[in-house]
Amino acid sequence: MELIILAVVAGLSFASYALWRQARSGDGPRALDQPKQPALTDGERTIHTIQPGDVVTHLGTDWLVEGVLSLDDDGRWSRLYRLADGARVRWMAARPGDDHPLVLDEAPDLAIEANGPESIAWRGLPFRLAARESVVAAPLGSVGEGRAPGRAQLWQYVGGGASRILALAWPARVEAFAGERVEPHFVEILPGKPST
Repeated sequence: MELIILAVVAGLSFASYALWRQARSGDGPRALDQPKQPALTDGERTIHTIQPGDVVTHLGTDWLVEGVLSLDDDGRWSRLYRLADGARVRWMAARPGDDHPLVLDEAPDLAIEANGPESIAWRGLPFRLAARESVVAAPLGSVGEGRAPGRAQLWQYVGGGASRILALAWPARVEAFAGERVEPHFVEILPGKPST
C-alpha cells in the first residue's frame, strides 16, 4: 500500500515539475492578440523573410527596410514592409504562397468602406475583391503611427494587369496601399548586418 502511495506522489511531483518548467520557459499558450512571428533567419533572404535593416533594390533604387508588419491569418502570414529612401516611403507586401511581391504606395485619397466591398473604383479603374482575411498584426521595427499589435481585416483587390490594392481595416480606420505585383527578378534583397 505504501508503495502505491509513493508512486502516486512521485507521479504528481513529476507532472507538477513539468508544468512549472513549461510555464517558466514561455512555451505555454499565447494570447490570440500576440501571435508568434515566424522565425527570421540570418543569411539569404526571400520576400517572406526580410528583416528591418535589410536593403531592397527595385528599379535601381535602394530602399532601407525600416519595419515589418506581420499579418497572421491563422498561421498563413502576409508581410508588409515599410521601405525608406531618404524622406520617401514605399511599401512592399509578400502574400503567402506567392513569390511575386507587391510594390505599393500609401493611397490616402482612396476611401474604402469599412465592410470591404466586393468591388471599388480608384482613379477611374475598377478593382475586384480577391481576398478577405481576418488577421492579427504584429509590428517589428518602425511601421508608422497607428499600426499597433492587434486585430485587423486585410483585403486584396485586383485591377487590370498587375494593378493591386491592399487595404487594412483597423478598428477605427481603413488604410489603403496601391501599386502593382512585380516579377521577382525586379527585386533584389541584401541582408543587413546581424544585430549583436
